[in-house]
Amino acid sequence: MSFAKKDEKNKKDDKKQKEKEQVHQQFEGQDLNTVKRDYDTKLQESIIELQESLKAVKSGRASTDIFDDIEVTAYGEKHPFSDLCQTIVKGNNNMLVRVFDENVKDDVIKALTRSELDLNCTLEGKDIKVKLGTTKKETIDAAIKQIKSCGDDFKLALKDIRHEMMQTVKKLEKILPQEEIKVFQKDLEKLCTNKEADAKKHIDAKEKEIKAQ
Repeated sequence: MSFAKKDEKNKKDDKKQKEKEQVHQQFEGQDLNTVKRDYDTKLQESIIELQESLKAVKSGRASTDIFDDIEVTAYGEKHPFSDLCQTIVKGNNNMLVRVFDENVKDDVIKALTRSELDLNCTLEGKDIKVKLGTTKKETIDAAIKQIKSCGDDFKLALKDIRHEMMQTVKKLEKILPQEEIKVFQKDLEKLCTNKEADAKKHIDAKEKEIKAQ
């Protein structure tokens, strides 16, 4: 071997050694199970974000949070609906709104009637009886579209996590036996597959809820 080739080989060996040292440093104090748990946590956070996004899609059915987006102008300023009232579900289309201060009851009714929801409000003693109208096809179609968008956001988040996983696998290949890497890679893919199935369940359930109007 010539001196030039020998020098080139030594440089490559030095580079590989430095790369190994960097990987050891990055994953110091961790094992494969720890790395898997970290990715499982990231995936679960994406599922939670999906659930929160789906929760924000209004089904048009009576629920305790159906008025969460409504603001009531009272006492000279705007307030979240839930700060002034309690919503009690009385069936699929009926609710009772219990106003904490009777002095703002008219303000609450005004906010309800001005909302985008199809509502019929009547006084029932100290409370406000609210009946939901029939959910329009346009509203249902818009909700289904919003659900699809939530699903697309989850897919993008999953794609990013998968990419990060593959980068981790490539790094660990430098310091671990190939058999361990194969098992590790399969375990990571299983995590992703399970979370994909969880996401589909949440999305399908929300679509079913919306279409049941």
